[in-house]
Amino acid sequence: MQADKKRPKLTSRFFANRCNCNYTAEEISNLVIEAAEHASSELGKGHSETTYEHIILNYLYDKRIPTRRQVKFYVKISQDVVQAGILDIEIDRRVLVELKAGLPDINLEHKTQLRRYMRCAEKNYINRPLVGMLVLFAKCGQIKIWQTKIE
Repeated sequence: MQADKKRPKLTSRFFANRCNCNYTAEEISNLVIEAAEHASSELGKGHSETTYEHIILNYLYDKRIPTRRQVKFYVKISQDVVQAGILDIEIDRRVLVELKAGLPDINLEHKTQLRRYMRCAEKNYINRPLVGMLVLFAKCGQIKIWQTKIE
């Protein structure tokens, strides 16, 4: 390879050019709520978590928001690295979204799960604030949302 040739920029299959997300964590949270409402209106009730996840991801991709799905989090215990769980959606390393479907309500176990992911993310992400969101597509067709934040 000649010295005067530049290497091409690495890009995502969803973003032809590098994306600079200029949204705040609060604005992204509002977009997640919009995306959840969109998913609920398009699909209705009774679908799987994965189906709602795909609709939400596509909604955010269309708005050019850098988004990852099924993000694995790890914790280090002594000399071992152990998987702490798999988060449904991570948005711009600022907002963590855990989806639930087909349940009557958000419970303490769901909140504990999201807080665990946030503790793992807090160690690796420098962006602040870090927002965690639980989005429940309830059996009755309602969307229920619970949020928490680390400054």
